[in-house]
Amino acid sequence: MSRITRTPYQPGDLADPARANADFAAFSQPGAIDGFNLRDAAIDLPQLASNIIILNTATTEVGTGAAGWHHDAPNIAPSSIVTPATKTPLVDASGNPTPLGPFAWNLVAGDVLRVYWDLSVRPKYSGTPWVGNFGEIDIQIGVTSSSQVVNLGGHCWLISLQWDVTNASLTNFTEVSGQTAYTSAVGGTVGGRLADSPASVPVPAWKLSTLNLRDGKWSGSCVEIDEPTGWTAANGAWYYLPAGPITVYGLRLVIHGIYNPGQTATENFLILDTGVGGANQVLEYDGGTLTAIHQRTGA
Repeated sequence: MSRITRTPYQPGDLADPARANADFAAFSQPGAIDGFNLRDAAIDLPQLASNIIILNTATTEVGTGAAGWHHDAPNIAPSSIVTPATKTPLVDASGNPTPLGPFAWNLVAGDVLRVYWDLSVRPKYSGTPWVGNFGEIDIQIGVTSSSQVVNLGGHCWLISLQWDVTNASLTNFTEVSGQTAYTSAVGGTVGGRLADSPASVPVPAWKLSTLNLRDGKWSGSCVEIDEPTGWTAANGAWYYLPAGPITVYGLRLVIHGIYNPGQTATENFLILDTGVGGANQVLEYDGGTLTAIHQRTGA
């Protein structure tokens, strides 16, 4: 028996005897009531009050892809020594960009765009670049009047999501909706509010710890230790609810840094610290994935 296809009833449709008779005749054919026409489509998307739930999906390997999971020849994203930070798009082992797209997804009010990503990364540095830069504080030594400067170790790289909503050439990437570009003037440098960072994932630039710290004071000699950094996974997710029509043509990930936590009287920021940047401070990366789902939640 072939598939029986009937126009679904919609809320507000009038009762029509002729249409009901046609439906009855279709399902009264010999063999019409079978698994193909009933069991396999007992609750099918066209029968729901809302529109199709999943309209589009796409996924791609980013960076060096699966071939890079052995970390034999990682790619490198440089740190910035001037403001604003240079955003480095992910590329494959041959230097080719690895965006998701091109496509043309037409989003309207009631839709949702969900994006998920992961990337294998390792921060590299030389010496103690945090000394004399953002994040330093004085800690009292015991009951004496002496103190010693240490760094809080909050420096980080950022992996941020961008989109192209201009055309399918994928040459007009900008920050996704609600995501800061980290170019606002803050504390003598540039940065962006934490509240405006929904599509950025931080990666610690180094791992600092201290010995002999007790009750906020040094008990004895001060020892600051930087622990070795290894490969780790950076995972992110972001969603977008459009207020009106918009076409998304592609997505990509970019790496930039190095940033440090900062604040004003009312806001928390991530601010670019060019003092720790340089040729020896880089973020190595290998393979990962970037996945997007376009769903419709309204009628």
